[in-house]
Amino acid sequence: MAFANFIDRAATAASQVLADFHLGDFKAALEKQVVAVAFDHQAASCAEGQATLDLAVRLLARLYPVLAILPLDSAASSQAQALERLAKSINPKVGIRRSGKSATVCVVAGVTRPSLRCPIFFVGSDGWAAKLSRTDPVGSGPSLLPYGAGAASCFGAANVFRTIFAAQLTGAELDETIDLSLCSYDKTKAGEAGPIDFPVDLGETHLVGLGAIGHGSLWALARQPISRVVCM
Repeated sequence: MAFANFIDRAATAASQVLADFHLGDFKAALEKQVVAVAFDHQAASCAEGQATLDLAVRLLARLYPVLAILPLDSAASSQAQALERLAKSINPKVGIRRSGKSATVCVVAGVTRPSLRCPIFFVGSDGWAAKLSRTDPVGSGPSLLPYGAGAASCFGAANVFRTIFAAQLTGAELDETIDLSLCSYDKTKAGEAGPIDFPVDLGETHLVGLGAIGHGSLWALARQPISRVVCM
């Protein structure tokens, strides 16, 4: 196992939010982690669940040197290989575990509760609504929208980071539950239906640079039917 070759960039970002930051200690803390991504057929078989899993693995593989990819039923096993390949495409030296016994923290997509002795964050979506719970599975919706699904992955990854570095974070408590509409940004009416099928014409829109914002934009645009987009 080894860090991705851009770990120093991630460390620079972490140094802005972690108190008493030391690079050696930061890397040592990461090396002790086995971050699990668990999922069942419900998540693996729908577009929203696939989007949540895709972005979760992309985010986690960029920082953590060991991931556990855990299908929770036999029907989800085929998706595990694709997620392992995705993780290795981001960090070719990432360690992959196929057992959750050594997991230190886990993100779960679907409706199944894994038998793990570590902090667990259930993530999922329902159309525009991004969902997270520390107590119960939240499942994934049937739409093709990537926004709620992607935001759920971000919330899950953020809580993994907060769990690991809780002692160095001030005022960054773990989220107990999230139900947030990415259409209205309303927490109290996240379940209200927003537009599901709508045309998108970006015209002569240009993305200049492919940093974190650019990558995130392209990830979402790749999953949304659009007329055209020009990248420079």
